[in-house]
Amino acid sequence: LATRGRCWNGRRALFILSGLVTCERCGNRYQGVTRTKGKKRIDGTRVVTRYYGCGGYIRQGRKTCEAGLIPRARLEQAVIDAVLEFYRPYLEDGGRKKLTDLVKQQLGTEQQDVGKARERASDELERVTETINRLLDSISPENRDVIDPRLKTLNEQRQTLEARLDELDRLTASQTEIRTVVSDTMRFLAALPFTLREGVPQEKLGVLRQCVVGIAVAKSRVNLKATLNAIPSGGTKTTQQISVYL
Repeated sequence: LATRGRCWNGRRALFILSGLVTCERCGNRYQGVTRTKGKKRIDGTRVVTRYYGCGGYIRQGRKTCEAGLIPRARLEQAVIDAVLEFYRPYLEDGGRKKLTDLVKQQLGTEQQDVGKARERASDELERVTETINRLLDSISPENRDVIDPRLKTLNEQRQTLEARLDELDRLTASQTEIRTVVSDTMRFLAALPFTLREGVPQEKLGVLRQCVVGIAVAKSRVNLKATLNAIPSGGTKTTQQISVYL
């Protein structure tokens, strides 16, 4: 089993919030602490209690900070409840649209019908190209002075339209990416309640790292501040701070 200051036994996580909790008093990470007390029982074991405690105190004592112990089960349950409540709206009616809008915002995608915009740009490019071809067919020494400026303007329009089509093609790819991100995230969120309620510690540890950026413990150790990814993934840009009550 994990001993004082350790949070990993090589096969499964004993402390699923390892590395996520920070002491606001001294800035050190909280660590998992295992303590035994009382006389040995008939089977040779003792009562084991586990906490999260300030790593500064664990390593250097009172000169750095205070222990700030929080029972492991109490802290982990409070964080799990807060995480599930934070993402719950995505699983309710209209939740998928909320998630899609947020993903679009994060990916910087324009709010428009890309297909129709591309069709309009393609039609305009075709019209300009046909006009250029007609002018080239009709050009002569007598009318060159009139046609050349017109050709220059039309070629500039064609270049602009070609660039616009390239941009719309990228946006189309982004929309495919959006659908993929939304579908993957919805599957992740649908499984989240069962994983955090019934999963083994290793599974809980893994999914929490996709949801939680960090947890700050103030001196009172009653109202904690947790920073969560708005979209549960390692590459998300938007975070939101919530309260976690013990």
